Amino acid sequence: MSDIQEFYHKKPLQSLQLKVGSHVMARHRKDNVIYRARILGCNQMLRKYKVLFVDFGNQSAVTSEDIWQVEKRFANFPIMAYLCGFYGIVSNYDHLYMIDRMDQYLPQGAILQCEYIECNSRDLYYVNVNVNKVPLKETLLAEGLITQISPELGGIATKSFNTLLTKCDGAVKVEIVGEQEFDATNSCIVVRLFAANTEENIFENLHKALAFNNKNAQIITTNPFLESFQKTCVISHAISPMKFFIQLKSNSPKMDLITKTLKNAINIESLKPLDRPEVGRVCVTYSTEDECYCRGRVTRVLDKEEGFEIFLLDYGNFLISQDIREMPIDLYSIPSLALNCQLNSIPSVSNEEEESLLNECFLSLLETHFGEIYEIQTEQYDEEKKTYYVKLQVNYKDLAEELTRTFGLRKANKIEETFSPLPTLHNCSVIHVNSTQSFYVQFNDDIASLEHITDALLDAAEEFPVFTELKVGALCVAQFPDDGAYYRAEIISVLEGEEAGKCEVHYLDFGNNSITDQFRQLPPELLKKERFSQHCSLEATCPPNEEVNQTFINLIDQRFSETFQLEFLKKSESLNIVRLFYQEKNILHEMQQLLRGQLLLQAAQEVNGFFSDKEGNASD
Repeated sequence: MSDIQEFYHKKPLQSLQLKVGSHVMARHRKDNVIYRARILGCNQMLRKYKVLFVDFGNQSAVTSEDIWQVEKRFANFPIMAYLCGFYGIVSNYDHLYMIDRMDQYLPQGAILQCEYIECNSRDLYYVNVNVNKVPLKETLLAEGLITQISPELGGIATKSFNTLLTKCDGAVKVEIVGEQEFDATNSCIVVRLFAANTEENIFENLHKALAFNNKNAQIITTNPFLESFQKTCVISHAISPMKFFIQLKSNSPKMDLITKTLKNAINIESLKPLDRPEVGRVCVTYSTEDECYCRGRVTRVLDKEEGFEIFLLDYGNFLISQDIREMPIDLYSIPSLALNCQLNSIPSVSNEEEESLLNECFLSLLETHFGEIYEIQTEQYDEEKKTYYVKLQVNYKDLAEELTRTFGLRKANKIEETFSPLPTLHNCSVIHVNSTQSFYVQFNDDIASLEHITDALLDAAEEFPVFTELKVGALCVAQFPDDGAYYRAEIISVLEGEEAGKCEVHYLDFGNNSITDQFRQLPPELLKKERFSQHCSLEATCPPNEEVNQTFINLIDQRFSETFQLEFLKKSESLNIVRLFYQEKNILHEMQQLLRGQLLLQAAQEVNGFFSDKEGNASD
């Protein structure tokens, strides 16, 4: 490591043509140390790269000034970080969330005891890990972060698969279905296999073998509603505030498993028609509304021409279908994911007409929040009615209070005041972050115009006159020292003394600042163009503290080259108050969940420490 630092800290910056997969030397900004790395993602316009430090396993966002070519003498050393995992588990959350949580379970300086089990074909080492003599896998299972898969099923599946391959002497035909991404750095091609000699579908035969050998295997263990770690949900179907159905976001992995299992089964046409379709039988049927096959339960047998009335177990609504099939055995162990709910507080009504109006208001209110995630504030379960009474919050507004206000306005015929218009979402990139109260975005619709300006400034150093009126507020073309290119800028500070001739500038189209001594006059036609970076702040409910700011910066860095959606809450010339989304998830909600999980973990550790101290004192 010392040789690497000595060699590269003296080496000038290099102009490299980089692509995903390239091996490089990269500087980690946090400790200013240079490590071997591999490129995971590129944003050529912003000259930013996402890298994996191959000898440590962590990832980071770097710029072109942090990257050098790997010298041969450093490239020949074996990679020193091993990719490890637990055998027989699935994660209940996406890998970015798990990265943030795992930092809490692997504290700096903790003593780890690792037991090697085996290495799979993706160079993933299965291990058992004890942290300070406590099994880490057991801790994660107890916290609800991972779910145990039946080890018997895994062993049976492997043995059955090998048997099927032996029968055809390993000669198979391959049909490529798609690609499965395991995490940010690992993926594999998903295929269908057919025996070359008989044309039999290997998966179909494997499925039959598993059903025969392991009829009662439970694939995924379930967690009760009240023990759910993540108290957020979506409303999957609604009839009235007295009866609607929710899906917990913590059940998303189970929902994904159901969808993929049914899709694969239908693709290979392995689902047989349901024999003796009686009331109460579980089944699989096609939902034209959701354009997919769903789990259901027969509630009525209709005339032969009509078919059957089916209740969809994971959504809460009913449909009529003539095509009902047997449910795959793998899905019997997963309970219904649609929970029957009633709002905790409902406006009183005096007649059927008011009740109908109340239901209409509730459904209209849900339409205005379509696609949004609700936070479950409180809940009570009525065992007799099999109903959860829930207090829901969306966009920091109590749903019951919104319903009461809306119902009151509708009763008073103030229809124009009832509902706000649906928000307009703008696709954008977050290009520079100072804090949750100060960050800059570029809209995707402006990329072509921005590229036109960038092209016009390529030869600014030679073609544009030198700008000499250096004063605060002046607009000019200024060089960005990191890449030597020129960009539209505003002077925000004129330096003096030894720094005379230099100014701190703010780059209008990118939002960042820098100190430079190279200035050119801005042509009039470019002076008239609006700036293409928008200064933004998250909504006022976001607490302005260092922990929240760092969480926000980390979330953006992990997604620096990806597209966000932005909703304007309040516009102004200097600062826009906005709501930011990523893949339909409110960034503020995501941060709250991360921080809430960290606080819960910290509280649990403090309680455990307290009782440990008490036990120690008692023994003394």
